[in-house]
Amino acid sequence: MIMGVLPILIITLYIPLSKKTMISTLGIHKRSNLVRWDDIKGINYPKPDAKDKIKVKVIYNIMNKDSNISLTFLKDDPQLEKFRELAKTCRSTKKKDKKSGK
Repeated sequence: MIMGVLPILIITLYIPLSKKTMISTLGIHKRSNLVRWDDIKGINYPKPDAKDKIKVKVIYNIMNKDSNISLTFLKDDPQLEKFRELAKTCRSTKKKDKKSGK
């Protein structure tokens, strides 16, 4: 019975967690992939659309190729502010480390 229930529990827990996007001090977790702050080359914040949604485009480097992901936030979402703060702090420390490490 345990052999039958265990795979079902793993599937029901893993699939919803892999679809959710999380932002942490390590980077952006999206679809079970981690985009580190060090790999990010640029972030574009366009103006909100008609539904007050902001689609942030993140350009990052993976295996010497440029890739991009888009994250969707509401205009007044606290996660957007958290994302902006983390992006500023993590990217500014990255720039300081590169300048000082000649």
